[in-house]
Amino acid sequence: MMNLEQLINEVKQITASGLPFMEGKEKLEVKGNIINNVLTVDDYGFLEGEEGEYVVIALKEYPEHFIYGSSVVTQAFKTLEEKLNEEERAFLLEKGLTFKLNEVISKNKRKYIKIIFFPEN
Repeated sequence: MMNLEQLINEVKQITASGLPFMEGKEKLEVKGNIINNVLTVDDYGFLEGEEGEYVVIALKEYPEHFIYGSSVVTQAFKTLEEKLNEEERAFLLEKGLTFKLNEVISKNKRKYIKIIFFPEN
């Protein structure tokens, strides 16, 4: 059984906006140094928005910030959740889950962000 302090903290999390790792951090735009560079996941989680669920990622390279993932990036992290168990995901995060975001132009001439886990460079 939880003590009163643990119980209060648990209840506070229910009403907190965002994820615990977002507290005290600022949103970083997915542009500039974020695009085409290898980044390392410090933590991640999912939030529910008007257009559905989306991923929020804390980066080791930018400890005071977090980024919101596009639908493509969110789907990649959802697939990671589906294919790996909790222990495997924790192991990857501990060892360094790296990724690269690339801006791509679709056949319809629309820009979107593509993600590659463990890029070569």
